[in-house]
Amino acid sequence: DNNNNFDENIIKNSLLIFNQTSLRAEDEMKDFETISKEYSKLKLKILEYQQEEKEWNEKKKELQVINKRCNNLMNMLEKLSDDKLQLTLQIEDLHTLLNKHNIKYNQPL
Repeated sequence: DNNNNFDENIIKNSLLIFNQTSLRAEDEMKDFETISKEYSKLKLKILEYQQEEKEWNEKKKELQVINKRCNNLMNMLEKLSDDKLQLTLQIEDLHTLLNKHNIKYNQPL
């Protein structure tokens, strides 16, 4: 009878340990599933950010090209302004010369 109680206690303790181990394994499995889902979400987010970065880099290159074109146009405008100033000065010199020699000049309409 004593032996029987001993065997019964061993079985009860074994079942208790098994149940606790099983519950821990179940909890660990749930934790693993949660972590796996979070990992997948983060991996997807990283891919989205990488795509976004690629798009930003492309836009950055486009803006650099546009900026360069704008600078070239500004340089051309500045050169045209300088040319206009030179031509205006030359016209004034010609007017002065014409007036000096009393030559009439009819300006076009």
